[in-house]
Amino acid sequence: MPERLTLGRPEIEEILPHRDVSLFLDKVEVDGEHTTGYMRVRVDQSPGFPILPGALQIEMVAQTLGIASRSLLPEHHIGLFGGVGNCEFINRTILPGDIVRAEVEITRKRTNSIKGSGRVFKENQLIGEVNDIIVLIVKTPTSPSPQ
Repeated sequence: MPERLTLGRPEIEEILPHRDVSLFLDKVEVDGEHTTGYMRVRVDQSPGFPILPGALQIEMVAQTLGIASRSLLPEHHIGLFGGVGNCEFINRTILPGDIVRAEVEITRKRTNSIKGSGRVFKENQLIGEVNDIIVLIVKTPTSPSPQ
């Protein structure tokens, strides 16, 4: 039976390149083939209008899928957002302080990409679905050698 792994922001930052306000995930749970990301909605994410925009839901799913796909990447490679299709969002009031979660699954792996899907929830209410999200597998850039 696979062990459940819980990652906080410091561990997430070791995997993803996102920092500060562009890192939406506060915690990620990896349990075998199931990966769930959690985000506490901040005041600065949608000032004046308490709906978590679909674009931020897509990014949250993409970041969670990035964590889920990390173990499938070859050494010296990174996963980058490559595209998305077939999204649907349900208008639910999302207020600063609310915690939303993204549940993702990998649906296909190829040599140069990983495809997945995700669902976003507030409490147990579905607020968004993101299908056909692509993670491109690219070689990490090497640092120039010191002279």
